[in-house]
Amino acid sequence: MHLPQIDLTIDDNGEPMVVVDDTQDFTDLSTLFAAVPALTEPDCAGPAAQAVNHLSEGFSFGVILDPVAFAEAYWARYESE
Repeated sequence: MHLPQIDLTIDDNGEPMVVVDDTQDFTDLSTLFAAVPALTEPDCAGPAAQAVNHLSEGFSFGVILDPVAFAEAYWARYESE
């Protein structure tokens, strides 16, 4: 499934926003998923999770797309502290 370019950003009011193909701005999940139905496909779970997370949390948290790499980095940092 082809996804358009999806950028996670902040609008002029400081609120999380998703920009699609540099032309459409979304601050609401239902309108984003209606405009980009490919995000509901199983192969697009990662980008969909990133959009959902961003619209709900902004840049405060990130989506863990590679749990093994995340765990390795976490434990390496933990052991170094």
